[in-house]
Amino acid sequence: MKYEVVVVGGGVSGMTAALIFAKQGASVALVEQDAQLAPILRGFRRKGTYYDTGLHYTGGLGSDGPLVRYFNHLGVASELSFESFPEDGFDEIRFRDSGQRFLQPAGKNRYKQALQEEFPGDESAISAYFREIDKEWEESSYLNLERPFSEDAFSLERDDRTLLSFLDSLTDDEGLKAVLSAHTLLYGVPPERALLRTHAQVAGSYINSVHSVQGGGQAVVKGYQRQLKAFGVDVYCGRGVRKLDLDVSGDFSGVELEGGQKLEAKQCVYTASPPCLMDMLPESAMRPGYRKRIRRLRNSHSAFMVFGKLKEAPAFLLKRNLLQFNSSGTRAMYSVSGHLVDSPFFIGKAEADGSVVIMCPAPALGDTAWADVNGKRSDAYAQYKAGMLDELLAALAKNCPEIAGQLSVVDFATPCTFKDYGCSPAGAIYGVEHSQGQYPVLPMTKIKGLFLAGQSVVAPGVLGAVISAYVACGMVFGQDELRKEVLTCN
Repeated sequence: MKYEVVVVGGGVSGMTAALIFAKQGASVALVEQDAQLAPILRGFRRKGTYYDTGLHYTGGLGSDGPLVRYFNHLGVASELSFESFPEDGFDEIRFRDSGQRFLQPAGKNRYKQALQEEFPGDESAISAYFREIDKEWEESSYLNLERPFSEDAFSLERDDRTLLSFLDSLTDDEGLKAVLSAHTLLYGVPPERALLRTHAQVAGSYINSVHSVQGGGQAVVKGYQRQLKAFGVDVYCGRGVRKLDLDVSGDFSGVELEGGQKLEAKQCVYTASPPCLMDMLPESAMRPGYRKRIRRLRNSHSAFMVFGKLKEAPAFLLKRNLLQFNSSGTRAMYSVSGHLVDSPFFIGKAEADGSVVIMCPAPALGDTAWADVNGKRSDAYAQYKAGMLDELLAALAKNCPEIAGQLSVVDFATPCTFKDYGCSPAGAIYGVEHSQGQYPVLPMTKIKGLFLAGQSVVAPGVLGAVISAYVACGMVFGQDELRKEVLTCN
């Protein structure tokens, strides 16, 4: 089969890239290894209950937010209903060692005022933090769509400050620094390594506007699927890519799928794990130094995730999420190890039927015994999984006793689950780390016609993944031209 474009990976970035090209009139093939598009974002059903695995809430969906503007351009927004969180607090942040609790209100002004009331005397530090968030959003042409594109966006000489070094320069109050660092849990990098600019992009999206989507990630995926069909995108599910083909000049020429079928094309947007790309290309296609840097990229964390039902949900979980940390020390709050009792928790807002999702970060698989587990699980793996569930529930009983006695487990996911369904070799749920000292994955490659997108390229999360697709497609259609096209749809 011949196409103008092949998109590898059917997550939100891949679906976005496929739609952008199709809207420009290109013939597009979208290839997804899983049996369905966007398996993580889509969520799943167990015992008649829907569990949202990839879109508990997100930023950028306010009336003029960047994500809703991209969804408008893609034709997806009109099919979605966005739900606001209570103004008094969409997240409750707890620190077990100090007993400190903080409700993060919805809306920047309310959040800033709540911080000033909780931490009197640190008004100047709080103001400086918000100025940095505003600066990042003002200067990014993909967050502030009125701003023309700058080639500096792809410079390797970028701001390499960490979130924690920035907070250390503002205040000595560990409590304030811990509260401002809490949302690093939702993009998989501890505050001492997290890039300040990435934090500003991610946390800033929640500060400016935070919403959930009625119907969760499943509704978003259905909206994409309708548009993909309307624009004639050919979708190949359950068909992983074995290798990328190059012509005699070294330019991209197509992909070979598992089973041997070939799809010819002149352009490709690759959205899967960057290290896996190296195994799909001829050894000579990339410089040895580049191959080594990509293979050595550090992953964001993976997760253990409980999908359960609460007999009676505590009042605080009926309208907000809980971020629970053992320590309020910024260098100890983000413990990701095999000892779950020391790990933080994210407990999503309970639904009306009592369903709830609980996430505990876990190390990426790396060289663990389960890194090569594929397909059917062994008895040893089943024993390991049962043991980790028992450990997680014991940690939950200690750290959040309000729900421990109310919870019945419907299903349980481990890093191996995310490895398989997220097509991530290490089970990382936010792609590779956007962290200090990490080699940045750029959208362009030395291979003509091959571009990279996904959480590993620009920023993690749904907003970051969508933006990455616009960045990659902007390499073909022009960054400013594509940005202006988005603006005309709003």
